[in-house]
Amino acid sequence: MKKITVHSCQYVQFSDLFKGLNKLIHDFDNCGPDFSWGDNDITLVTAEAILNELGNCANVQVPGQLTALMNRVDKLPNGKRAFVNLEK
Repeated sequence: MKKITVHSCQYVQFSDLFKGLNKLIHDFDNCGPDFSWGDNDITLVTAEAILNELGNCANVQVPGQLTALMNRVDKLPNGKRAFVNLEK
């Protein structure tokens, strides 16, 4: 049998990244982002994809919280390329 390679990746939890940004979470949910939701065990997207969705969303009413989120993303080891687990 051919050896199977096991891959792994690092990610942050959505709830950790958005901690204390409840109004922004509400706005994000109302934007209808183009991501898979539901009963998945893990749904990974890049932080950049989340920021792009929020940037395209006319419903974002809390620019201060969006700025806070962008600052948090900048501090992640891979920045915008970091994976975020969307399961809340």
